[in-house]
Amino acid sequence: MSRESNFWHDYVLQHPGHAVFTFDPSHAFGAAVCLFLLACWAAHQTQSRCSECDAWPVRCRCGQDELSRRS
Repeated sequence: MSRESNFWHDYVLQHPGHAVFTFDPSHAFGAAVCLFLLACWAAHQTQSRCSECDAWPVRCRCGQDELSRRS
């Protein structure tokens, strides 16, 4: 057995809990909520495209140009 493989063998024997996969439902629920909110935001942006430049409201600069002309 090589020196490196002996190290990992000893490490796994001394730390058996590190190799176990755990699933936390609260983290999965939080990730699902974040993905749902992101999908809702994207759907809103898609449905609210600018009538002048056809860009998403978050990317549209039409209103910003109008504000700079007023100043």
